[in-house]
Amino acid sequence: MIGANFRHLAVLTVLACTVDAQAEGLNCRAGLPPVENAVCSDTKLRRLDADAVSRYEKVTSAMAEAERRQLAGYHDSWLSARSVCGTDLSCLKTVYKNWLSLLNHIAH
Repeated sequence: MIGANFRHLAVLTVLACTVDAQAEGLNCRAGLPPVENAVCSDTKLRRLDADAVSRYEKVTSAMAEAERRQLAGYHDSWLSARSVCGTDLSCLKTVYKNWLSLLNHIAH
């Protein structure tokens, strides 16, 4: 009985970690570019990244193809702006907040 409970607990732990990692947006593994390592190193930035991924998916799911392509161009620009920040956490937080503000504006 203990062995079965332990297996169930192990499965639930793996599932919880998988769901959490998917919600995070970034896969915070070794070998990431410096900007993504910076995001992974900061709890608030990881949450902002997860929020940005979630909002982007929600916004694009309600768009026509032409609008999605246009927003994809804005997304590319945002990624470039994020890269310019490098490992500056304050800069990254500002860039993420601005991106989320734009996505929220589009959603309403």
